[in-house]
Amino acid sequence: MTTTILFLLTTAALHIHMYEEHSALFGPAMSRLFGIAFPISAVVNGVQIDGMANHHLSVTAKYYFPGLYTAVLPMIPGICAVWWMFHNRRAAPSAA
Repeated sequence: MTTTILFLLTTAALHIHMYEEHSALFGPAMSRLFGIAFPISAVVNGVQIDGMANHHLSVTAKYYFPGLYTAVLPMIPGICAVWWMFHNRRAAPSAA
């Protein structure tokens, strides 16, 4: 039962993380980071591309990369699940 709950929590957290990446335009941010042509507002290899979102947070005066903080969400229940399974494993039956 605990394994199922931890699995569902991990899956839900992963969906939250992927939604945040999608809604914050993770694809254009990655293309800007690695110089891959994608429909964004930047000059990539001498070509002007329009429509890139600005990930600048005016509150902190820093840039935020989409998915940076929410990437930790699925790791928390996932690590707990791995710990729980190792902690509660039983000795394997002998092959005799």
